Amino acid sequence: TFMIALFLAVPFIQQAFFDKQNFTIEKVVIPNVPYDSLIKSTYIEETNEIVYSTDTGFYAFDVEKKQASLLVSTSEVGRIFDYAVSENWLVWGQPVENVEKIHVYNRQTHEVSVLETDYFYGIELKNDTIIYLSLLEQNISPIYMTINLKTGHSQTLREFKGSSKSGP
Repeated sequence: TFMIALFLAVPFIQQAFFDKQNFTIEKVVIPNVPYDSLIKSTYIEETNEIVYSTDTGFYAFDVEKKQASLLVSTSEVGRIFDYAVSENWLVWGQPVENVEKIHVYNRQTHEVSVLETDYFYGIELKNDTIIYLSLLEQNISPIYMTINLKTGHSQTLREFKGSSKSGP
């Protein structure tokens, strides 16, 4: 009976996912860029571009013009794997004096700023707010933090308290 129910539900599931979305698949070739640089690339619909990271920096490939442009150079540290991007922002983690800090590139003003954070991992970007995992040196407990990039306001989203003990 489960298989029959699944068989009957498939057309409704397809309609829910595909009929409401109007999209086309387009083949895009970005010349002279290694495949591993494109694995974590992000397509930005608002600007019709693909943003990716290489050993020399972050690039935006304009799909219509078929041109790549350098957004930010990272040649001193190499390829960055943990980043988030939108039409307005590019956010990534990079060491500053051996401490990982969040860097923010404003795509309208072309300015890079370094946030005074205890960054650890996992940058996500939603509108003008970043979400990331922080490990405060004095507290070792992981904390999910948010920062509004327009206002600079930060807040704790969730703190994981407690400790784990091994043994009987």
